[in-house]
Amino acid sequence: SFTGNTGLGLAFNTSDDQSINLGGISLSGVTFSGNSSVADLYASGLCPSSSSTGPDGSMSLTNVDFLGSNGSGGVGLYLIGKNLDQVASPAIGTVTLNDVTVSGTYTQSAIAFLGYSNLAGVSMTDVVLTTSIPTADRGHLRLRGVGGSLDIGNTSFVAPGSNVPT
Repeated sequence: SFTGNTGLGLAFNTSDDQSINLGGISLSGVTFSGNSSVADLYASGLCPSSSSTGPDGSMSLTNVDFLGSNGSGGVGLYLIGKNLDQVASPAIGTVTLNDVTVSGTYTQSAIAFLGYSNLAGVSMTDVVLTTSIPTADRGHLRLRGVGGSLDIGNTSFVAPGSNVPT
């Protein structure tokens, strides 16, 4: 578990270096809660490398829970590409979200994608978003500076306090 950090819960960060790509990230059976920075899980640079030996831009989350609370950060899961301008950004790598739940209170969104030209590599299965977002112009899922479409699979958008569909 990643709990009670005064910064990010967990960060895979390229420090905005456009030449660095990440990949091969896999988390299973993990809980994030009470972290008080930008995000519980922050990953930048999930883009396939142009080199055949470089990172593949992949991330897999299975049975992962994000539990926001007062004082939590802005976003449960924050995936950031290379550039805020989608035209100049590469596509996202293979990102698999399976049995991921984001609940509680976050100031911006449950899941955010920022700066990818295409989100075709994203797969969402049994994702449940049941968060309270106090900012009127934000919501469960935030897409900014992204192109293409996002297949949300069977993702459930649930009002806080409501029963989660089975």
